[in-house]
Amino acid sequence: MPPPIAAQPQDVFAIRIEPRQAPANRRQHGRRPTRLLRIGLGSGVVMAVVAYVAHQGEVKPDAAVRQRPERFAATAPPPVWQEIGNSSPIYALDAPALKALPVDLEARRHASGAREDALTYGTFDNAVEAHARLVVQDGVGAHRPHSFFVDLARGAANAGLAVMRSGQPVALPTKFGMAESAEVVLSAASDRSCRAIRLAQADAEFLVVGWFCGAHAQPVTQRELTCLIDRLALTPAAADDVELKALFARADRQRQAVCTPQPLAPVRKATPARTPKRTHKAARAAEPRATIRRLLKVLR
Repeated sequence: MPPPIAAQPQDVFAIRIEPRQAPANRRQHGRRPTRLLRIGLGSGVVMAVVAYVAHQGEVKPDAAVRQRPERFAATAPPPVWQEIGNSSPIYALDAPALKALPVDLEARRHASGAREDALTYGTFDNAVEAHARLVVQDGVGAHRPHSFFVDLARGAANAGLAVMRSGQPVALPTKFGMAESAEVVLSAASDRSCRAIRLAQADAEFLVVGWFCGAHAQPVTQRELTCLIDRLALTPAAADDVELKALFARADRQRQAVCTPQPLAPVRKATPARTPKRTHKAARAAEPRATIRRLLKVLR
């Protein structure tokens, strides 16, 4: 039997079939057509697979198939607020109740260009002393339409506090215009009753949010809170901000009279009392007589 011929993709049929010798006692036309049909079908399937593989081309090795995904450096967007390092304070509070307290000043810049300054006086957990915090925002994007409670809750959260209870805000007159004020209970390690304030001027892009807590759990009055805002002033560091200076100049002309520091009365020097001339002359004339009398008493 000759060796089989290898199948090629271009071959249609390349398998040689050797007829088997039928036994002498069997007919020559038994089941031979059926066997040939099966062999033909099997060969066709084999050739179809070989042709498909040849059409697909050479199989790539695993190293070529497996490709490492490209790595992309994921960078976080810059924060909306960024701290201003070594910044001179541009606001100050001339409040007698806060002068002896430690003060903490923070400043940061918004991506829109607005500036925020936080002035914190005293410690919240020290109920023996007064405590106040005012957050002043100025510039584009400083004020967005939010409710009194939302702005207060955000300001308290930035200071590490929580708003436990808030009353209904009422109008509060200030030198910048009408503000909103309400009695609130703030909480950290302990609860403390304070009076909160929010002053929002959309036209001037000026926003003030904060609170004032009295010493020894004493309630803060509306007048004290008004004077706290009216005594907010600019420092020489804000000399280059023309718009901010104009805003405070207009506001200072509307300051409440009760919050204006009263100038001290000039101290007058006491003038020594002058002795009349006649008295001096009489005293001088009586001096020799008194001396003579004293000598006579000694001689006696």
